[in-house]
Amino acid sequence: MLDITEPAAPRLAYELKTPSGEPQALAVSGDVVAIADGHLGIRFYDIANLPAPRALFHHETPQPARDIDMTSDLVFVLVGAVGWIVLAVTIIG
Repeated sequence: MLDITEPAAPRLAYELKTPSGEPQALAVSGDVVAIADGHLGIRFYDIANLPAPRALFHHETPQPARDIDMTSDLVFVLVGAVGWIVLAVTIIG
């Protein structure tokens, strides 16, 4: 994750490693990042405190998660050959 407070001089703020080691895509809504983590499904992290992001939860998908997008309450995930799945999410605290 890059800190672009100074756009002319972006700096690495934090490197988040996922369990698969091969994240496919990510989406951000507010202080939450959702990561398509291939065969391990999708993962959600609270990034409000970047030196110490907090894992929120994990959701297994029927096929590898390849792409992801999200709004404040919906997550759209492209999974393997199955197609898109849509999840309604509420992040509390």
